[in-house]
Amino acid sequence: MSRLSPSSRSIRRLIAVVLTGLSPMVVPAGVDPAGAASYPLYSSYPMAGTVGTPPMLTKDPDHPHRTLCYKSPCNAEHANFAEDVRALALHGNRLFLGGVFHGLVDGNRKSITPKTPFLAEVNASTGKVASDQTFARNAAPNGTVEAIVVSPERNRVYVAGRFSRIGGGAASRVAALDLRTGLLDKSFKAPAPDAGVRTMVLGGGRIFIGGEFLKVGSTKFPSVAALNADNGSLVSGWNPPANYGGSFIEKAATYTESRQGVVDTLAVAGNGRILMVGGTFEHFGRPRSADPKAERYGGLIALNTSDGRLNSWAPDNDRPAIRIAMSPDGNTAYVVEGGSGGWIGAFKPGGSEKPVWIGRVDGDVLAVTATDKRVYVGGHFDAEVPNHNDPCLQKIPTICIKTGTRHRHLVAFDLRGKSDPKWTAQADTAEGPTVMLAGPKALYVGGTFKNILPKSRLNGGKGIPHPGFAMFPAN
Repeated sequence: MSRLSPSSRSIRRLIAVVLTGLSPMVVPAGVDPAGAASYPLYSSYPMAGTVGTPPMLTKDPDHPHRTLCYKSPCNAEHANFAEDVRALALHGNRLFLGGVFHGLVDGNRKSITPKTPFLAEVNASTGKVASDQTFARNAAPNGTVEAIVVSPERNRVYVAGRFSRIGGGAASRVAALDLRTGLLDKSFKAPAPDAGVRTMVLGGGRIFIGGEFLKVGSTKFPSVAALNADNGSLVSGWNPPANYGGSFIEKAATYTESRQGVVDTLAVAGNGRILMVGGTFEHFGRPRSADPKAERYGGLIALNTSDGRLNSWAPDNDRPAIRIAMSPDGNTAYVVEGGSGGWIGAFKPGGSEKPVWIGRVDGDVLAVTATDKRVYVGGHFDAEVPNHNDPCLQKIPTICIKTGTRHRHLVAFDLRGKSDPKWTAQADTAEGPTVMLAGPKALYVGGTFKNILPKSRLNGGKGIPHPGFAMFPAN
């Protein structure tokens, strides 16, 4: 993708919406339905005193070539990144964090004990470690957590990633934990995917999972599958179409037929009828002859939630889709993508197959969350580009800081697709934010950044330490 840091990185994952139980109402990922009706406008200045993640000093399996430190010795002082927060989910005043981290640090950057690697719980109002750590101590996954979904009516927290043990028992890559205790719910017995799960969404009594896998148990699946939310069994008769190969790769999202792309993001839309599937794939559901260069169906498709077949609504797309967030009313899907200059598109599932509006930045967009007032995005970019035909967007590397507006790694759009100059928050490090979640009390941001800035450094902004996790309270 464009504007990558010198270290390599893969496009990935994660969760965008929660469709609770059998209800048709769609809400932002991890947010209780009761809290989804209205949101504040969030401050550009982050809340002080929140927890964070330690510096990243060990290799991340998703980024084996990442340069961890800018000079020797490789220690906290010289680290290029914080450890990565990749998943966020909210239940009342409980905020769950998942990712590639080995514990948390307090507001003074001192390690918190006991450590809660890969999955932690903090107070959603203060950002500090939750007073009751029963859940996190019992959960204790032995591998990365890529997606989290809370289901209060089932008293469960569904978790997916690369772990093989969690909650005190064996569970390969997908598990259900008791919402109160964090212990493994053994009544949920999902067959093991044969590779990592990057994203997960709940809808209509089903858990949809996506990732790198080609099998779930002994059954072949093209990186997306449906499980019964009650017991984890495969949904009978749910048969997605074939993935005919091809993958978006490298800095300009050039395509190759030598490998198969993966699923990075899922969202339930269309009053629960449509499963939006995004990723690095080129010919998922349609053979190469139908779209030779992935200029119409690449990176984003729509399936029926009922049977897994291609939906009649086919979003028009030609980029790798990294994450999807639904509007609080469930009528708009905000899709963020990479390519030659990053991209955000607002789709109306079941309506027009082209986006209603698009926004442009000069690097990959990795994170998005939506409220009834703004759409917040984060990623590798340094500038928002009002002129979508700006020549800078056609160059590699894509650098638009001279003609765009200064928004390093964070920007907010209004509901018409215009960037909001009143929200000026910024993040540092080459990669920055990877996940965002809007809640009624705060905007939560996770990633590999070390500092948050209330405004651009070029405009006098100064970094405030918030390694890997930050909260922006209401104005």
